[in-house]
Amino acid sequence: MKYWTNREKKIISQRFGFDGGAQKTLEEIGKKLGVARERIRQLENIALSKLRRMLCQKEDPIGVPLAA
Repeated sequence: MKYWTNREKKIISQRFGFDGGAQKTLEEIGKKLGVARERIRQLENIALSKLRRMLCQKEDPIGVPLAA
């Protein structure tokens, strides 16, 4: 995702198991990154909002326009 920060990519990858491992809880990710569970939730929501916005603009998450 070209619009996500490295931190957001890491959170989404771990949260949904895209990193090849099991899905992790907010608390597990927070401990690993040294921040509170609530902050991980906030960052996850920001990243998902960015994804929704890209999809509504009909732009592929990697930056390639989608066919109409």
